[in-house]
Amino acid sequence: MSKTKEKSFTLIELLVVIAVIGMLSSIVLVSMRGAREKARIAKAQSELNAIWKAMLMYAADHDGLLPPNGEISHCCDAFGPGWWGGCSNTPDTCDCLRTRLADPVSPYAQIPLKDPWGTCYIYHYHPGSNECNFIMSVGPNKSGDWWAEHNCVCDDDDICLFFGRGTQTF
Repeated sequence: MSKTKEKSFTLIELLVVIAVIGMLSSIVLVSMRGAREKARIAKAQSELNAIWKAMLMYAADHDGLLPPNGEISHCCDAFGPGWWGGCSNTPDTCDCLRTRLADPVSPYAQIPLKDPWGTCYIYHYHPGSNECNFIMSVGPNKSGDWWAEHNCVCDDDDICLFFGRGTQTF
């Protein structure tokens, strides 16, 4: 009678397989984080376009005037209270954005007040001035360069939609 030898994996072989699986999963997780961030950026760009379209529909029904009917609007909580002129809202409430932009355009679209990173969108509208008008998200780093945006330049990781200098009607 001959004895049959059972074949099995050695401890070293099992450890090597586990190590390879661990390395592959870490590579996948790192690449997923980049994809997740790109998806948030795409979502913010899409939301800015939806806000802009709602503003244009609002303007079509209000003699071409954008919200808030030609008044100056600063909704700037992402820049904090230290910027020149101060802010009228806090990062948690987005009250300025709600009262100056969201409420007037709500019949046209339900616009989000916060970007994918949890910071309020910024609406800056100075009709008749030489400043640039914009809606923006300060992006993943949650900080913006107020003066860059005033000059129609979207810096670092900010996501901006500019609608001209001194624009009042459309």
